[in-house]
Amino acid sequence: MAPDFATSTTPTAYIGTSDAGTTDSAFSVSSNGGMSWNQTGLIDIAIATIDDLAVVSLDTIFMVTSNSDLWKTINATAAAPTWERILSDATVTVPVNTFTVGGRLDLVETSPGFATDGVVLVTNSVVAAAVMKSTDGG
Repeated sequence: MAPDFATSTTPTAYIGTSDAGTTDSAFSVSSNGGMSWNQTGLIDIAIATIDDLAVVSLDTIFMVTSNSDLWKTINATAAAPTWERILSDATVTVPVNTFTVGGRLDLVETSPGFATDGVVLVTNSVVAAAVMKSTDGG
């Protein structure tokens, strides 16, 4: 945990995960006291295809991949852009009734006012139709 975890308005925690069954492991960060986690590095998963993109600016892009992950970069024009996995069917932390196990992320879109409202929408339409919404930029 960050040294100021107990007193911060954005308590930050870190964790390294490993799943021998699926080899889906990563270094993850939470900036809300562990309510949600974003995988920020050492992610060991292959991406077969890119299913959808939402381009906010030259540098900020959201990407849905065929393995049902939502990724985000804020430095797409850098020589070596970094991508953060912000949602996965393996690590989803939304209520059970909005994401069915075995579901698949399909599409991603941002609001026209993304710069001020930070709204990102992603759909799961294969098993049980659902729209998931983030209001903190992903």
